Amino acid sequence: MKIISMPKRSGKTTKLINISAITGYYIVCCSQKRANEIQSYAKQLGQTIPFPLTFNEFLQKQYSTNIRAVLIDGADLLLESLSLVKIEAITINQELNK
Repeated sequence: MKIISMPKRSGKTTKLINISAITGYYIVCCSQKRANEIQSYAKQLGQTIPFPLTFNEFLQKQYSTNIRAVLIDGADLLLESLSLVKIEAITINQELNK
C-alpha cells in the first residue's frame, strides 16, 4: 500500500487520478458530489478514469467483483465516517511498495 501524505490542496487527488488512469483502479471518495468533481477534474487533466465510487458504495460492496484494487481519496474521512466518536490517532503498517 502506498501512502500519499501531503497538505490540503497540494495534489493528492491529482496523484490518484494519474494512478487511476494508468491502472484502471477506482477512486473511492466521500460523496457523489466529490465523485463528480474528481471525474470532471480528470477530464480537465486529459485523463480517462473509471467513475469514482462513494464511501457508501465501497462499504456496501456495490462494485464489480473483478476490481483488483482501489485508491482511497481521504482515508481519514473514510475512517471518521465509520465512527460515532473522534478518532484521535491511527497506526498503519508500512510495507515496501509492491
